[in-house]
Amino acid sequence: MARGSITINTHRKGLLDGCDVWVVSIDLPEWERHPDVIRKTALRPDIVIHSASTQQIIMVELIVPYKSRMEEAHAFKKGKYLDLTKELKRMATKLR
Repeated sequence: MARGSITINTHRKGLLDGCDVWVVSIDLPEWERHPDVIRKTALRPDIVIHSASTQQIIMVELIVPYKSRMEEAHAFKKGKYLDLTKELKRMATKLR
């Protein structure tokens, strides 16, 4: 399967507002890979939703921790992508 685009129509304010076309990539062998900016790193989020026109990227990391370790698992995953998030924000600022 190739990367696909989806159209989101919503009347509420939310994370996907501001763009009608989002490209979704999934870290699976049969799917095309993530955007170049993500591929340049060693990290592979499970799902990446991005918009070139608004320069927004949503990274989804799937995790199923034991219920008593939810906060610890969330903090670990958030920390795992902290440097990448900072780099993406720095690059977006340079482009503006």
